[in-house]
Amino acid sequence: TVIDVLSVGGALAAAAGNDLRLGTARIAGDAALGSARDLVVGTLEAGGLLTGEAGRHLLIQQASLAAGAQLASGQDSRLGTLVIDGALLAEAGRDMELGTGRIGGDTRLVAGRDMALEDLASIGQLDADVGRTLRFAHLRTNGDLDATAHAGDIGGGAVEADGQLRLQAAGDVRFDRAAAGIQADV
Repeated sequence: TVIDVLSVGGALAAAAGNDLRLGTARIAGDAALGSARDLVVGTLEAGGLLTGEAGRHLLIQQASLAAGAQLASGQDSRLGTLVIDGALLAEAGRDMELGTGRIGGDTRLVAGRDMALEDLASIGQLDADVGRTLRFAHLRTNGDLDATAHAGDIGGGAVEADGQLRLQAAGDVRFDRAAAGIQADV
């Protein structure tokens, strides 16, 4: 299913047996998007909660959301720029990439294998859980930051938490700069 431009004055529920591709979408309320294979979104604005589920690949180039997001993919998630007034829960069966994220609530990110985060800021708690490797350029939270790499490394640039900072890895933990408001456990 391919939709180039979509504008909905209320809530939207869209599901596809194969792929669902949205070019530009403006949704006044909640948006529930699902596909058995790939879910691809160019630009999305939603006045409510975004729920997105893809059997294989989830790609969102740009999203501005008023009430939060719950995203899941069976394989890979590629998230470009996310501006979310609420919380973010994103899960990928294999790998996850996030370009720029500004999250107004708690953030929970889970990847079965690897995760790459460019620039992520969260008002609340920031949790990242990966099967292998977590790479980041800049992570910032007003709350606690808890990151775990079960079978690999954690590494990157700057990490800042106004609360507790906990980085746990089976391999190495390396970063350029860290700041914790309360306590750091590395």
